[in-house]
Amino acid sequence: MYCKIAYVRPDRLAVATILAAAMLPGCAQPEKDNGASGTDQTITRTAADGPVELSLTLGSDALAVNGRVRLVVAVTAERGVTVQTDDYLAALLEGDRRFELGATLVDKKEAVPEGDERLRWRYEYELTSYLPGEYELPGASVSYTNMGESINPMQALEEPKTHTLTTEPMTVVVADTNSKPLSQAELADIHMQDPVELRRPVSFMMWAGVIALVLVLGVAVYALRRRRGTDEAIRLIPAHLWAKAQLDALVADNLTAKGQVQEFYYRVSGIVRGYVERRFFVSAPEMTTEEFLSASRDDPRFAGSTASALGAFLTACDLVKYARHEPTSREADQAIGAAEDFIEQTRVRDEPTDMAAPAEQDHVPTRRHGYGGDAS
Repeated sequence: MYCKIAYVRPDRLAVATILAAAMLPGCAQPEKDNGASGTDQTITRTAADGPVELSLTLGSDALAVNGRVRLVVAVTAERGVTVQTDDYLAALLEGDRRFELGATLVDKKEAVPEGDERLRWRYEYELTSYLPGEYELPGASVSYTNMGESINPMQALEEPKTHTLTTEPMTVVVADTNSKPLSQAELADIHMQDPVELRRPVSFMMWAGVIALVLVLGVAVYALRRRRGTDEAIRLIPAHLWAKAQLDALVADNLTAKGQVQEFYYRVSGIVRGYVERRFFVSAPEMTTEEFLSASRDDPRFAGSTASALGAFLTACDLVKYARHEPTSREADQAIGAAEDFIEQTRVRDEPTDMAAPAEQDHVPTRRHGYGGDAS
C-alpha cells in the first residue's frame, strides 16, 4: 500500500490557516455584554466623548462568595489631552459596600503610548465579595481637558474647558456556592437548645482593679491622717511666738538700710495681720484696713486702747505702702516696737513666753494678697 504525501509551502499554509479561522464562527470576536447574564461572561461598560474613550470591565458576571475577579478601568486619549482619572477604588468601597465587597489595586499603568497618536491609562483591581446578594458597582469616571480644542479668539485668555466622562454602573449578582438550601425535614428538625449556665471566672483585670482601689484608698487615708496630725501640731504654736519669730527675721533682713522701706512696711503689716488671725481667728489678711477696723469696733476683744493702737499702726503702714510716704529709720524702728507692744498686750497670758522659734513653713498657711497679705 502506497501513501502519497503532498508538500505545502509554509507561506501558503499560513494563509490557509488564517482563512479557515475566519470562516469558523467560534473564532469570531465575542461581543461586549452590557448586563449580568449569569453565563460567566465579561461585563463591560463603555463611554466615549471626542478624543477620550473610557471602559469599565468586570472579568466575570458569575461571582461567588469569597471568590476573586478582576476589574479593569481603562482610558485612551489622543495626545495633547490632559487626563485626570478619578479614584475608582474609593467610589467602589463607598458607603455600605465596604462591608460587603473588598478590592485592591494590583496593577497601574498611566499615559502609556498606544501607537503614535494615543495614550492609555489602565487600572486593574482584584474584587472580592463577602456576602451573597445583588450589588450595583458604580460607573468609572474621568475628567479631561483638550488643549487642542478650538477656542473662541475672544476667550483666548480663559482656561480650557474641563469635560467629564462617566460609564454606566453595572449590576452583579453574587451567589453562595458553598451551601445548599435546607430540605423540609431539616427545617422541621431545627429547635432551640436549652440554655447553658456558664461560670464567669474572675479575670485578672478585675483582681488588678480591686488591688488598685485598695491602694488608692490606703494612700488617701494615710495622707488625711498625716495632714490632720500636722494641723494639730501647728495649732500648738502660740500666735505671739510665731509673730515674734517673724519680727526677728524682719529685723535681721535690715530692709530699711537697703532702701527697701516699702517692702519693710508690707511685711510688718502682714505679720500683725497674721498674728490677729491666729490669736483671734479673724480673717485679717483678707480684709482691707477699713473693713478690718470697722469689724474690730463691734468686737469686744478690740475695745479701748487695743483697737486704737491697732488702727493707728495699720493706718501708718498704709501711708507708706500706698501714699508713698518716706519714713525715717527711726519711724521704722517705732513700727517694730508698736507691733511688739500690740502683740504683748493681746497675747494669751497662760502661754509660754519663749520656745523654739517656729519656721516660716510651720505656721498655718493663709491666703495673701500682695507682699504682706493686705488686700487694701
